[in-house]
Amino acid sequence: MRFPDQLKATGALYAPVTPAGTPSGWWQGIAGLVAQETEVSGWTKLTLTSGTPLAGEVLGLPEYTYHFLHRQSGGRFLLVSSHTGLDEKLIAATGGRVSATRPTVDIPKLVKELTSTPGRFVMSALWARVEGFGQALRAMSLYGNDLATSALFVGLLPQLVPHRLQLRDVATRVEIVSIASRGEVGFTYSGVTKSSSRR
Repeated sequence: MRFPDQLKATGALYAPVTPAGTPSGWWQGIAGLVAQETEVSGWTKLTLTSGTPLAGEVLGLPEYTYHFLHRQSGGRFLLVSSHTGLDEKLIAATGGRVSATRPTVDIPKLVKELTSTPGRFVMSALWARVEGFGQALRAMSLYGNDLATSALFVGLLPQLVPHRLQLRDVATRVEIVSIASRGEVGFTYSGVTKSSSRR
């Protein structure tokens, strides 16, 4: 089946634990899985066809198709899919060729840096635990064009323990990625654009 032009991707950043072989060979030998290099260097498209549903769908279809994106970067790799939780199932399906853990992402530090040093990306959403209010107020979600420029947000920040944030590109105003403290990542894959093909 053709890889979709747009994919709502969800998955995580992983740190390999002594994986066998090279990244290009990790996904070989999995029944129903086809790997294809993308036009963008470093990214691999994976399409898995299964006779049984893997993401909680209703039974009754002759086959189920799932899409993944894989990118190796340094000592870590990103694995996202069309359905929540399938990244972990695909790693398990390698039968030990890939053993990986999710590295902790210091979201509070990232939020602090984005607040104090404006750059290419702005915070458009943030999810946090709230410290010091007992059970009366335990969590908070904040949304805006650029949270770091909000006096309310800056004033609240010392009482917040951020655990997930969403970033927007300053120039294009496009939502780029959401990332959480356990390495969870979500973004919309929109195929190859002229700008991405030059990267």
